[in-house]
Amino acid sequence: TSLYAKIAAFRWVNTAIVITIVTPFTDTLADQNGLIPQIYALFIAEIITVSAIQLADPMGHVNRHVLAPRAATQDAMNLKFSGQPFELAERYTDMTKILFLCVWYCSIFPGSFFLCSFALLIKYFVDKF
Repeated sequence: TSLYAKIAAFRWVNTAIVITIVTPFTDTLADQNGLIPQIYALFIAEIITVSAIQLADPMGHVNRHVLAPRAATQDAMNLKFSGQPFELAERYTDMTKILFLCVWYCSIFPGSFFLCSFALLIKYFVDKF
């Protein structure tokens, strides 16, 4: 829980709070360089970039599709099919970061609820893969 709290606080501040502080109040509803296009860009980055990086995993694909069929024993093959190690705290903070971003900006950008649900759906299937 300590690792989760540290990572979550850092990600929440960097994702939502810093952008709120840095953007001038008069540019909050601006069409270009305003807060809403920045929020939209954050959600799109979460949906596309983070998921694509997690799905790419070149060494995992090489292990599963090239090295595993050529393994000498079944145990060696099973080891090639094991996935990348991950921290559960990091995965949870990714999800809570998306939820925090949605809740933080929902009053000025109601579309964040739809983007949040879509981002979490994509994250679910990518993590399942």
